[in-house]
Amino acid sequence: MTDEDMVRKFHGIVKMGHVHGPYNATGPSAKPHYKPRWIWQTSKFACVQQLIVLFWPWMGERRRKRHRELLVEYVAANSKHDTIVYKMFGKPRSRLTSQESTQYQYALRALRNGD
Repeated sequence: MTDEDMVRKFHGIVKMGHVHGPYNATGPSAKPHYKPRWIWQTSKFACVQQLIVLFWPWMGERRRKRHRELLVEYVAANSKHDTIVYKMFGKPRSRLTSQESTQYQYALRALRNGD
């Protein structure tokens, strides 16, 4: 995205990940009038899960299905780690706040019911 303020605003709202940039367009297709790009990025599984939970109510069925598949694949491939709760929040279920517990229950119900 070329609007730094919007990328930083998103970062401020979700309070996770990192903002990188500016990056100038390079290569044969780059034009002199192209604006620098800004990127928001995360690679932490817990952050990805939290974002999926946040956006879930606004996702279409195709996106929900794909995100559900990705979460199940990740958990299956990384089963040596603690529970999904630990992956989402970085702490055991017994130490979740009421808000985190609600987020976890919502995500779990959605995955089980295919919502």
